[in-house]
Amino acid sequence: MENGNAESKDRLGNETKSGAAPENVHTIKLSLPILTIIKGLYDACGLEMYGPPENSGIPELPQWAKNICEQLRLTIFKRVLELQPQGGEMDWRNFGRTMGLCQRLAVYLKKCFAETDFKPAAASSELSDASRPILVPPKDLLNQVEDAFRDSIDAALAQSSENQLEFLSGLTEGYELFLDARGQFSGDRGRTTVYFELLSRWQEIEALRQSKPPLSRLQLYQLFAPSLGDSKLDRLAWFKDVCDDIGLIMKERGRPFKSLGN
Repeated sequence: MENGNAESKDRLGNETKSGAAPENVHTIKLSLPILTIIKGLYDACGLEMYGPPENSGIPELPQWAKNICEQLRLTIFKRVLELQPQGGEMDWRNFGRTMGLCQRLAVYLKKCFAETDFKPAAASSELSDASRPILVPPKDLLNQVEDAFRDSIDAALAQSSENQLEFLSGLTEGYELFLDARGQFSGDRGRTTVYFELLSRWQEIEALRQSKPPLSRLQLYQLFAPSLGDSKLDRLAWFKDVCDDIGLIMKERGRPFKSLGN
């Protein structure tokens, strides 16, 4: 029997479809923590998530992580969500902002991924369902963004001079809609970095919350402080405030019991 055959026959001769290729099953398992975060952000923003993740058995984020997603919706994603079309009339200013945002994404992809990540890949139509990647490869995503940007320019130039001005003005605004000129998140209230740090390690944190003996917030922060640039733990009180606000409760050690005679 050939391994690459997507269909096989059972003992009665009926054709049956085989499951996903073992290597892709492994890829799906590795992607689940990331997909869980993405789905949490989609849910917080009131957006529907389409595609393979719908049937991948994505675990649910703990409530504290959902609260982080909600805070991100109210801060760095707020202006992005305001770009959603309202009514049937075309808003060329918002369209320009959207394309400016996409162009900034293209710059980010080019800078953050190595050249080896942009090697030409097989066309999606040439891959079986079992072999298709769960997440869009950087090269494919970059091509989609750049194609959309070129199409938007062609569409805008076919409009009146007034609509062209609106589009081009929005294009400039959109470039700093999500990240400002210094590369910082627009709308950040000083907690975005720690929010993403906590989200990226949500499974590890959940395991630590259930560990025995239980970990305190001090011990938790000792794990995160180096990546936050606070090796001396100067911001421990701030970190505890963050945990209070998102409902991240660690099992604090209780005080030693003292009898009445002591």
